[in-house]
Amino acid sequence: MKISTVSAGTFYLDGGAMFGIIPKLLWSKKIPADAENRCQWQMRCLIVEEKDRLTLVDTGMGTKQPEKWRSHYSPSEDCLTENLLLLGYTEKDITDVILTHLHFDHAGGATVFNKNAGTIEPRFKNATYWVHSEHFEWSLNPNAKEKGTFLSENILPLEKNKLIKFINKENTFSKNWEFFYSNGHTQKMIVPIINTPSGNYIFAADIIPSHAHVHLPYVMAYDNMPLTTLSEKEYILEKAIKDDCKIIFDHDPFYDFALIAKNEKGYFCKELGIF
Repeated sequence: MKISTVSAGTFYLDGGAMFGIIPKLLWSKKIPADAENRCQWQMRCLIVEEKDRLTLVDTGMGTKQPEKWRSHYSPSEDCLTENLLLLGYTEKDITDVILTHLHFDHAGGATVFNKNAGTIEPRFKNATYWVHSEHFEWSLNPNAKEKGTFLSENILPLEKNKLIKFINKENTFSKNWEFFYSNGHTQKMIVPIINTPSGNYIFAADIIPSHAHVHLPYVMAYDNMPLTTLSEKEYILEKAIKDDCKIIFDHDPFYDFALIAKNEKGYFCKELGIF
């Protein structure tokens, strides 16, 4: 079993939105902001090679959106395909894609625009796409806060091609995986927990998007239910300590993962690293 991180590129989001009630004086010590108060973030995906499957977790933003829309986020070029190749994989090798949630920066790269046909189609043509059934329904009927981040062109082509399976309705995905379903950031976001002979990993998705969010009060303003996120963070951090898990960050601009410890001041990263 082999685990690697793979970048789909970078983009910019407002620093205040990413850190909620935390003053810029504090968060900017860890994540610098530009003149417009935006921070650059990774779109970090996970690739897990097992004997009978090759699983990609999340897909980045993709390239389908018009330039005006993209200008709000200043994304880099989509480099997911290129970075998969550097690891020795092609898009056709992917057997499974787990979409932790269907926000555009996680699910946008699941589909591509076919210029020749003039249609939007699945990017990983040999893959099954896994989402949570309640989250899928949530994405089709979004609240006003999330409406702008659930884009139909990222979701409906997968359904049309009958490639979606609901991870919560299957008996098992793989004996090496377990899943925590989170409701703070969005309804039923999937948090994969992967147990291997060489170590345990938690892909924390947007519960803990960067090393700067490990301290409990650092909760994003994007979250639907911040207090629920806070409780879920505590659960994940305690599990990471108890089971000696590396927490993998989906958006951290500097680090792939952290090992967590706790003292009288709270949780902190005792080790930061890259794969």
